[in-house]
Amino acid sequence: MGLYFLAFLHLFFTNSPCAFADVVFSKSEPMNVSLVYQKSSLSVSACFSDPDRYMDAGQEASIFVEISNLGAGKAYNVTGYIYGELQKELTIEQRASVGIIPPGGKRLITFNLKASEQLPEHIIPLSLAVTEKFGLFPATIDITLSCRANKNNTALKPTTIKTSMHSISIDNDIPSAGRVDSSAVAVIIGNSDYEFSSFGPVEYAHNDARTMREYLIRIFGYDPEKIFIYQNAASGAFHEIFGTVTGPGELAHYVTSDTTDVFVYYSGHGSADLETMTPYFVPVDCGFSPDNLRKKGYPVDLLLNNLAELSAHSITLVIDTSFKGISETGTVSLDCTDLGAYPENIVLFTATSKKGTPNRFHESMHGLFTYVFLKSIKDMILQGKKTITAGDIFTRVSDENGGVPYLDHRIFRGQQQYPLFLGNPGQVLIEVE
Repeated sequence: MGLYFLAFLHLFFTNSPCAFADVVFSKSEPMNVSLVYQKSSLSVSACFSDPDRYMDAGQEASIFVEISNLGAGKAYNVTGYIYGELQKELTIEQRASVGIIPPGGKRLITFNLKASEQLPEHIIPLSLAVTEKFGLFPATIDITLSCRANKNNTALKPTTIKTSMHSISIDNDIPSAGRVDSSAVAVIIGNSDYEFSSFGPVEYAHNDARTMREYLIRIFGYDPEKIFIYQNAASGAFHEIFGTVTGPGELAHYVTSDTTDVFVYYSGHGSADLETMTPYFVPVDCGFSPDNLRKKGYPVDLLLNNLAELSAHSITLVIDTSFKGISETGTVSLDCTDLGAYPENIVLFTATSKKGTPNRFHESMHGLFTYVFLKSIKDMILQGKKTITAGDIFTRVSDENGGVPYLDHRIFRGQQQYPLFLGNPGQVLIEVE
């Protein structure tokens, strides 16, 4: 077996890749699937380590992924992800990073698999995605992993790997609603890079902010000059634009009449002061301690109250975060239902209720909630829907057969992310001309 495995590795690194093909692992020729992404110049190949083409009960194996940079520039933050309908009887390493790949360079990622003795006989659908700082490999590599409880069972089809060219992108081919809302104003905040190590980076928050801006322009009809986008907003920016306890901030100057639509989006960290039971947005210069949170954090109820004072036609607030605090008994979560009276003129979408955790959807390079929120809008426009309400969007976002809960369960088995909605579901947010 040892000599065989060495021969396998030799073949893996020397054989020419096969592109766009369904390939079955075989003992004589390891599986090798490759696609070249011209924009980022990444070539990706995948192989399964075990020669018998099955994952047997009690077995350990690996999926090898070779990533080559064929371009003239460096590829940064190169990371591979495996996700799918995972089983408790099978342990899989789901994420691995190789950092920077120089021009002409190669890196090998190894995803280790370990099956328990109780592994049932079935097919596990898995997907492999590769991302780098400036883009996404434009296809997934789909793996149908054949698992056997009995090594003598030949009825199961062997493991296969194929490329999948289905598009999951919300960033490309954004449709236009043909509408211009010249009086509308929006504030978009994407907080990714925090000054204190107690708050780690929020992956894809900047992507979320940039793509949300494009949707506001193309579909909602907002004037680009009236969309204020903040990447890594500090405490002062929150107070300047939204205001303080004494009243609204700069945003109020752009609300000229009761015909103005207001849209606010936030992707970043949230936290909670459990002594006062107050949820906070976390600016990038805010620390984790309760004192620092009260000093630098921006209370959610302050934002809601100041937005409610605006004489706007409609106010939409979309939040891709959760609000958690640490108590003596562990982590405690809050959500906007803990704020008491809710302003009637605001519709609010949040990534999760207090029971869940907002996840990142690595295949799309966006927050999971933001991805489904925007994809729902894009799909309805492409399907010819002329009027889209807040309720229409939330129905799709919260759908357990295709929305956030479905994808969350599929990708992050055992976790629960159920979005929250407050306000009038009949509020019209998009009209297509």
